[in-house]
Amino acid sequence: MKLGERIKAIFEEKGIKITDFADQIGTVRQNVYRIFERESLDTDLLYKISEVLGHDFFAYYKIPGMANAIEFNEDISINELALLKDELESAKKEIEYLKKIVSMREEEKQLMESKYKTQQELSETIIKHLREKEKSYLSHIQSLNKGQK
Repeated sequence: MKLGERIKAIFEEKGIKITDFADQIGTVRQNVYRIFERESLDTDLLYKISEVLGHDFFAYYKIPGMANAIEFNEDISINELALLKDELESAKKEIEYLKKIVSMREEEKQLMESKYKTQQELSETIIKHLREKEKSYLSHIQSLNKGQK
């Protein structure tokens, strides 16, 4: 029996809709029909199909007399894969956290720049006002000095 036929038999047992199955393995309906006709598949695709259908299709590839060694290696690979998936999820969470920090730092920078600009404008306004007062006082002092003469 071809591998595709075995996949089709398990698929039919599960009673999954073809479009749902296609979505879950990352393809389109037409490709699922092609998979059912194939004798072999790419290991990544076969792994996805095994996960979705809950069936070990790799078991059909075991070599007689090496079953224990292959199962042991598959167990290691599955465990390693699970650890890598966990690490990937942790890394994704950390990246999202760091993106939020960067975003907050950018907002903080914009606020600081705005605050600096506002303080600079305020300082310029105060200096301008003080210069006008200084001119006014000097003018007043000069008029008082002229009046005393």
